Formats: sequence, structure tokens, C-alpha cells
Amino acid sequence: MPVSGRVSSTGRSATTGRVASRSRQSILFNLPGLTLRGYWIPNDGNVKTVGVTSVSGLADISGNAFHAVQSGSPSLRPTWNSTGLNGKPVITFASGQRLSIPVPVLTGTSNIAFGGVWKSTNNSAARCIMNFGSAGGFAVTIHGANTGRDEVVTKGVAFMTDGLATTTMKSWIVTRDTTTTRLYLDGVEQALTTSGSTPLAISGPSDIGAITPTGIFPWVGDFAEGWALTGLPSAAQIATIFADAQARLLT
Repeated sequence: MPVSGRVSSTGRSATTGRVASRSRQSILFNLPGLTLRGYWIPNDGNVKTVGVTSVSGLADISGNAFHAVQSGSPSLRPTWNSTGLNGKPVITFASGQRLSIPVPVLTGTSNIAFGGVWKSTNNSAARCIMNFGSAGGFAVTIHGANTGRDEVVTKGVAFMTDGLATTTMKSWIVTRDTTTTRLYLDGVEQALTTSGSTPLAISGPSDIGAITPTGIFPWVGDFAEGWALTGLPSAAQIATIFADAQARLLT
């Protein structure tokens, strides 16, 4: 797979043959005081497919080589759509499809952030889009649609918004300091309440599209980008991250 996201001298992806995207680089690479740990965006040069659209790999372009792969059954591979979001690429997950990252992306328990641009298209059950695993990150996002709320889980405890069940493409930003989890949708902080359920035992190491190895809480919907970093973004940086995602992907 194109593990570095580099492009061959012909201007095409070295492994897929598709013309590689040269979209503007995310602001995530240039945020003072924060360290980008992983960044996954399904531009042409970053995606490995079997055939035209069956995704077997998605490169981490942060430089840290946290590449996401699916080497199992073809039925587990999500689908690449070159124009799925405002003419820009997305990966579409059907139930049970997922990409796995063999090692933990986040290794701390506090002062971390993660997020991306995605949407759920099936609200029949809880859905996991990014999991950073008990081996390190203690963080997972869950679309808590079976309760009619959006949800984020950190350190095994679920926190939910009230009255939301997002089915439109949005920017998600999750932050965790030493004690507090915060969720921002399209740059706006959500009021979170601790769920009354038993804390989720997060397994890993890291995944996009479900929690492996069993594939619980499978995501159904579109993934336009995902990222993880260490350090705690300021309010100004959170606004900048959203504005950047809006300019690159949401308009």
C-alpha cells in the first residue's frame, strides 16, 4: 500500500495508478504546542484499493506510519468514493467493514485530542468511527444513535450529548485533559452528560470503522478524514481546526 502517501514520478499513485490528490495541507501539521500523532485522509495517493474501490489500506500521512489496513476477507473492506463529499473523496463503511492500525496511536491518558469529518447513515445501533484502544489511548468515539444522542467515550466512561443523533457530515473534535472530556461538533462545544451505563471496556489497539478484533459497534457511513494528536488544543486552535476542515472538506 502507499504507506507514505508519496506519488511516483509519473504523477500517479505508486501502487494504485490513480492521479494523486494535491489538496491543501491541513492546519493540523502546524499547530504550536501540539504534536500530530496520526492523520488519515482518503485522497488518491493515500488509499490502496483492490480493484477500483475496495479499500485494503489507508496511509497515515503524519509521518508516524500508523497505517490502517484490512488484510482479511474482502467483505471487511470499505469502499472508496472519489467524489463522495462536495467532490472530494470519502471512504464508505457498511456494517462490519473496518480498517485496523496494529499499534496504539495515542499512548497517554490525558492531554489528548482526536477527531475528523464523518457522518453516520444508519442510526439503528451504537456506531464506532475511531477507536484508540485500551493499549494506550483510552479514547473512542461512539455515535450513540440507539439512545438518540451523540456520544464520546474516554477512559472507558461514556459521555453523551442530549437530543442529538448526527446523520449529516460534520467536523468532530474531542479533547481530554486530566479530568474533563469535551466534544465539539462543527466547532461548537456540546453539553455532555455521563451515561448511566456500565463503562465500556475499550479494546484495540486502534481502528477506523469499528472496534476490533470482534468488530463491535460497526460504523455505517462516510469517513472524510481522521486525526489524533497529543497536547490540549486551546479554544482558538479548536476554532482554527474547524475552520480549516470547513474550508477543505465541508464547502
